[in-house]
Amino acid sequence: MKSINLSGSLRENVGKSDSNLLRAEGKVPCVLYGNAASQSHFWAHAYDLKSVLFTPETFKIMLDLDGKKTHLCCQGCPIPSIERRHAPCRLYVAGFHQGG
Repeated sequence: MKSINLSGSLRENVGKSDSNLLRAEGKVPCVLYGNAASQSHFWAHAYDLKSVLFTPETFKIMLDLDGKKTHLCCQGCPIPSIERRHAPCRLYVAGFHQGG
């Protein structure tokens, strides 16, 4: 299994208009799911996510959110929640599940 480092920044505002602004800048709105208290909204660059998503390989992902490092589970598919709209290779949103 390959390892990859992915960096992102926490989002101060969430919502449709803020998400659309991120997408216009080549960024993808993302959510890191854990328990309800630790759910985090962040963004990552689309080109960083494509190297993980558009491949048949499985990755062990180390996510760096503003200096806080988190391991992501990668059982079967490293990112179980992916939505693409409007164009076949344009990422709309990505969801991650926190794991050990």
